[in-house]
Amino acid sequence: MRKAESFQKLTKKLPREREEGWDEKAIEYARLPETNRIFRLKKELLYEVIEKDIFPGIDNRDIHVLDFNCGCGNDFSFFLEKGWHVTGCDGSAGMLNVAFEKFRDRIDNGHLELYHGMAEDMDQDSFEGRKFDLVFSTTGGFSYVDDAEFVREHRILLDMLKPGGKLLTAHLTPFCLAESLYEILHFRFSKARMRWKKTLTIVVKDEEFTMYLRSSGRIGKLLKETGRLEKKYAILTLTPPYQTGYNPGHAIVKLHKAIDRKLLRFGPATKFSDQVAFRLSKRD
Repeated sequence: MRKAESFQKLTKKLPREREEGWDEKAIEYARLPETNRIFRLKKELLYEVIEKDIFPGIDNRDIHVLDFNCGCGNDFSFFLEKGWHVTGCDGSAGMLNVAFEKFRDRIDNGHLELYHGMAEDMDQDSFEGRKFDLVFSTTGGFSYVDDAEFVREHRILLDMLKPGGKLLTAHLTPFCLAESLYEILHFRFSKARMRWKKTLTIVVKDEEFTMYLRSSGRIGKLLKETGRLEKKYAILTLTPPYQTGYNPGHAIVKLHKAIDRKLLRFGPATKFSDQVAFRLSKRD
């Protein structure tokens, strides 16, 4: 097993002999903010939580963010445009190389650092002992670890917070009402109930990955073992997620946004939303 010392800070692109796993998805994922309006809507809902619930009214404070499982850096621009410092980490060399190319100027001026490392190998020293005002992880990476590892990773991430810091993580659920209805209306009945299995096997570039889809209640119970659970948020409640191929025009997206913003902080909506985000802090 790799140790935390193997977390490598990028000073140049990572070498790769061949595309593996999520590497081949890097370019596609990097384009999603521009090509899919529903993907952007999901991000906007998460950013509203940060702006209104975590750091209300703060734009220029010296805030340091850990974007854990950052992928190709689709969330970096939101943080960097506020003048915040960002540390990004991911296990995919392909994803990080795309982020390195796109944000090279921000790396050079010291506002962004990138680390290559697997979540399963993380410990408190993986980022040279740094502490963060916000730990942010919304890429779905926690769906690929079992319950024990899920709890371990959240405990470590909470330990990385500064006093008063917050942890915001988002998780795919086993039942998304809008997705199921959308697939049924398109006569894709197997896809409509695919999530209901809770444990899925997916194949990416000939590699198999197991996904554990946990309910809002199940996630809440696990997170209560790690820190103080402050709030949960329903992300895309009455909007089919972008994975369905749904990509309506601006007017329809505007309507979706108005509805989903109303439901964002409505606890019962987390029982059938696409994702559930949880805000945590350290216990006293």
